[in-house]
Amino acid sequence: MSQSKVPIPYDGNANESKKDAFEVHKFMYVTQTLFPPPEIRTASAAREFTLPAGRHAYDFSLVIPDNLACQSVKQPGSLSLSRFVIDKRGLDYARSASSHTSGPLPPSLSDIDKHAIIRYFLKVTVARTSFLKPNIRVYKPIVFLPPDANILPSQNVLFVRRNVLLGIDRSGGAQRPAYREKKSSIKSFFNNVIAPQPVGNDVSITLEMRYPDNSKFTPLRKGLPFKLYAISKMHPKESSLTNSTIQLSQLTINLFSTTDTRAQSYIKSNTFSLPLYSDSVNYTLDWSQAMQKTNPQFGNLWELEIPSSLYQNVIIPDFVPPTFTMCNIKRYYQLEVSAFFTTFGTSRNVSLIADIVIMSGLSRKNMPSLPNRPAGAKLPVRPGALATSPGGADGDLPPPSYEAVLSEEGISAAQPGGGLEPRRQFGQAPGYYENLESLDEKR
Repeated sequence: MSQSKVPIPYDGNANESKKDAFEVHKFMYVTQTLFPPPEIRTASAAREFTLPAGRHAYDFSLVIPDNLACQSVKQPGSLSLSRFVIDKRGLDYARSASSHTSGPLPPSLSDIDKHAIIRYFLKVTVARTSFLKPNIRVYKPIVFLPPDANILPSQNVLFVRRNVLLGIDRSGGAQRPAYREKKSSIKSFFNNVIAPQPVGNDVSITLEMRYPDNSKFTPLRKGLPFKLYAISKMHPKESSLTNSTIQLSQLTINLFSTTDTRAQSYIKSNTFSLPLYSDSVNYTLDWSQAMQKTNPQFGNLWELEIPSSLYQNVIIPDFVPPTFTMCNIKRYYQLEVSAFFTTFGTSRNVSLIADIVIMSGLSRKNMPSLPNRPAGAKLPVRPGALATSPGGADGDLPPPSYEAVLSEEGISAAQPGGGLEPRRQFGQAPGYYENLESLDEKR
């Protein structure tokens, strides 16, 4: 289920307090009856069954659908607790969802409090026939990541670029004489002598970031799929670039996440910045290594690739959800790369912002493999039970523990260059696991 909260704009009425609009969507509902088993339900006309005292276990598996099913799933009724919301303003009520969309299932979401939350959970109900004994219900939250769509590789290259003006010394050390700056303040009279300044010329270079169309920006994967270039429209020797010292002093990479939430007719965007990398790289641009390229629009260009080794260890954290769009919530991302250049007498900062798509890193073709089972471990057979498993009379090997699955390395989508990646745990905020009963209609 997904819940969105949008503040209602204040209309200027002093007697009206500011409120929030809420909207709740139930976009998936899969059920399965575990007891009585199908063969008993078919053979018996009885509607009641008595379980003997003891511990009973029932295996089950559920197939999670691929797409949203808001239009076919019954939405929360008017008396459902999921429609009642308690916040700092008191008790409020979520009105009926106004519209539904189609598309892939969204991931679990809980990183912006109650403004946008998407939760998946299992509910086990023990139906009891006595009116004096209420049904027993147990809730278990689960964290869901949708598999990535199979996107064909693209030969298209996207780019963002921005010019930066830098000063280059071409005078062999000549300086402008000191001079007195005119200021209106009498107090500044004693502090307005400008020291001798070096004589130099300005040159414009372009910082460009390139990334393939359909790039896979995946959490925990080292080596973000982009490259940085410094570009000059003039020949490096003619513009004295080869004789200058241009240094990339600082490199900063930030990820911006924007969440659009809709509740009824109200829409709000929440944008947060997540620092990925910031360090003093102190890399000197060697323009003698620049390559000449011909651009249909700009003519001859000289470009110098900034080594990817400077930022090859940058990763997107595990808790970042993939890009998605659903009925009342949308999440998308931008990547910002900021470079701080220093030259003789000049310091300039330039920032590039690119729209990117975050992937989940899960593939249908290569599902995660389970960890190896403990060597020599056996699953005991219940007294009187027949051993029908390949393990013979001693039973089959037990399945791996939950902790072993999480600690095992190797998610389904391996790096393009080979090797395994850490398995995603995709942690959620504490509120994701709380008050699951409020999402449910008691049935």
